[in-house]
Amino acid sequence: MHRELADDRLAGAGRRADEHAVPVLKGEAGVALEGVELERVPEAEGVVYRVLGPPPGGGVPVGRRGHGVQPTCDAEAVIDLDADAVLFDLDGTLVDSSASVLRAWYRVAAALAIPFAEFEPYVHGIPAPEVFALVAPDLAPEDVRDMTEQMLAAQALDGDVRATPGALAALGALPADRWAIVTSGDRRLASARIAAAGLPVPQVLVTSDDVDAGKPDPACYLLAAAKCGAEPGRCLVIEDAPAGVAAGRAAGMAVLGLRTTYPELDAPYLAADLRDVHLRATGRSVRASIDAAPSRGRPRRAAPARRSPRGRTSS
Repeated sequence: MHRELADDRLAGAGRRADEHAVPVLKGEAGVALEGVELERVPEAEGVVYRVLGPPPGGGVPVGRRGHGVQPTCDAEAVIDLDADAVLFDLDGTLVDSSASVLRAWYRVAAALAIPFAEFEPYVHGIPAPEVFALVAPDLAPEDVRDMTEQMLAAQALDGDVRATPGALAALGALPADRWAIVTSGDRRLASARIAAAGLPVPQVLVTSDDVDAGKPDPACYLLAAAKCGAEPGRCLVIEDAPAGVAAGRAAGMAVLGLRTTYPELDAPYLAADLRDVHLRATGRSVRASIDAAPSRGRPRRAAPARRSPRGRTSS
């Protein structure tokens, strides 16, 4: 099948399937293409079909993804973006380290006799010293340094880390020079988590060791873009935390928020996780097709197909 539809899915205006995919989807139990307007488009990689409009019922059929047949989705829920580099957050985006993170901050809260609830809003995506500045501003600088070091050392040895669903496929679809990892942790912790999750080692890794200010400051993403040789406006940031989303937007980049950690994010584009993000290299650029998650309680308006990232998120 066309690489963009390697999971046998066809969804949304602007999505494509090769000539083999269309009859396969027609034959899938529960998937009916009647009433779906398809355009036969010759391309360099072969003839493809583009979905131009939904069936009369108002949805676009979705093929199987892993198990069974998915329900019909909103015809405006698929977004195509072109970028020169994809900048991934680490924790919550590429790796699930939530148990390790929470254990570390529970220990800190207990040691300082501060309710964990006061730390909880900040434990994902913000460097530890900045969390201490928000929650325990009277803590002596040497105590902040010591507690931060103890937390990072303990987490680096914590093997309770795994790749998030879709992470390995997302990274495997991209050339090594078209993506980077940008994290609020230090290089020791980031390297340990990348190894524990079985992720490929990135050519570009930006950590808290490389910048003076962490997320939501945009410095980390601007540095990653420069190391990838990409203009900020041609980068796509993929994030799971509010601080990271804010950092990406402040850097002038397109930002995709994943609802892996927080149910709501102030990101221009949203998806449930990386299984809903389909990446492929096209020459020197990257095509990202996103099965976007609508904001809770209201539909997400679709962006124009093949929109180039423009604009300015964490762990």
